Amino acid sequence: MNAAYVHIALNHIPVIGMIIGFGLLIIGQIAKKDTLVKASMGMFVVFALFSIPVYLTGKPAAKLIADQPGFSAAAVHAHAEVAEYALIGAIILGIITLITLIVWQIRWKRPGGLIVLIVVVGFVISGLMGWTAYKGGLVRRPDLRKPQVPQLYRGEPQNK
Repeated sequence: MNAAYVHIALNHIPVIGMIIGFGLLIIGQIAKKDTLVKASMGMFVVFALFSIPVYLTGKPAAKLIADQPGFSAAAVHAHAEVAEYALIGAIILGIITLITLIVWQIRWKRPGGLIVLIVVVGFVISGLMGWTAYKGGLVRRPDLRKPQVPQLYRGEPQNK
């Protein structure tokens, strides 16, 4: 098992987990079910932790597949930049939710302001995780990349 395998095996977990966690948080908020809200917060903490090995295996994975057909160094660079923000955001979200769960446990009262903060940050991070996954797909999937526009030569008709 190498870094590329680990990266591919784990990378969907934080992406899908954050999106499901956010959906569960919204359902819990609408239904006023504290159990669902707490479960979604626990998910944010767990999936923030999962994002660490995914990020750490990214660079070694890119090195392992650099000579493969369809590989794009530009796509790797774009994916890595977004992934860094996603990792930082996921860790921040995990820390905020962990603090919120601790405060909730100590005070036995729903920390409404912190939950609103988690909704906002969770929305942003869920979107960022999705964008990171999309950018990661472009690394090895040339069919998903924008096609190059061919250069037009002088005298060549444009209505072919």
